[in-house]
Amino acid sequence: MHNNPIHAPVSDINPKKIVDVGCGMNADMTMYFAKRFPDAQVYAIDLAPVNIPKEHIPPNVTFIQGNIIDLVDVDPRLASGSVDFLYSRLLASGMQDWKKYIKCVTSLLGHGGMIEMHDFADVALMKGDKPAFGDSKWQSYAFEYASKKMALDLATFRKADVVMQDLGMEDTHIKEYRLNWGTAKDESEKVWALEGRAQWLAALNMFVENLITDESRDVQEEIRRELREQAIPPVEGVYFPFFVAWGRKP
Repeated sequence: MHNNPIHAPVSDINPKKIVDVGCGMNADMTMYFAKRFPDAQVYAIDLAPVNIPKEHIPPNVTFIQGNIIDLVDVDPRLASGSVDFLYSRLLASGMQDWKKYIKCVTSLLGHGGMIEMHDFADVALMKGDKPAFGDSKWQSYAFEYASKKMALDLATFRKADVVMQDLGMEDTHIKEYRLNWGTAKDESEKVWALEGRAQWLAALNMFVENLITDESRDVQEEIRRELREQAIPPVEGVYFPFFVAWGRKP
C-alpha cells in the first residue's frame, strides 16, 4: 500500500466510532486506528480470539468475538446507523456471499459514514489481464476447491464499488494493486515478497492437496511438480491481484 493503509478520506469526518471486521489475532489495523484516531472508540471483531495481552490493549479498543452478520442490531454496540468508519481486510478466504456482507455492514454506517474493504477476488496468478498459468492443472484444482468445495464467492469483489452503488452508497471507488510475483523492486514490496507470497503459496498448496486425493499417485506428483515449478519461483510480469474498495453513505 506504499504506507497508505487507508484510502477513504476518513480524517475528513473525524470518526468517533470505528469497526474493524476480521481484525485477526494480532489486530494490526485495530491498533493503527486506535493510535491514529485516539478520540474514537474502536470495535474489533473476529471469529477467533485475539492474541494480545490485556495490558497492551489501548483504552479506546474493545474486542468482540463473533460473526458480524449475526451481531448487527443484536449487540447494542453494533446498532444500525451508529458507525462512522467500517474497515475489513482479507475476508475472502471464508466469504461465500459478498453482496450479503456488504449490505449488512453498510447498514451499520450513519449518514456520511465510510466503508473500506481490502481483499482478493480470485485464486489465479495473473499476467496482463489473463491467468499466467491458465492451462495448468494445479490452478484448475485450486480454483475448483475454492469455488466449489469451499463455495467461496470469488468474483463479486472485483465489482465491489458497483455493489455499493446499488445499495445507495456514494463516492465509491475500487483500486487494483498488482502484487509482484517477481523479486521486490523497492522497500514497499519487501513485506509481500518475503511474507505474502509464502502465505499465498501455502494456501494454494492446501487447495490443491485437498482436491487431488482421488487421483493416482503419479498424477498427484505431476500436479505437485507443476505447482512447484510454476508458482514458487519469482516470475517477472506475473502478479497477484489485490483490490481496495471504499465508499460513503449519503
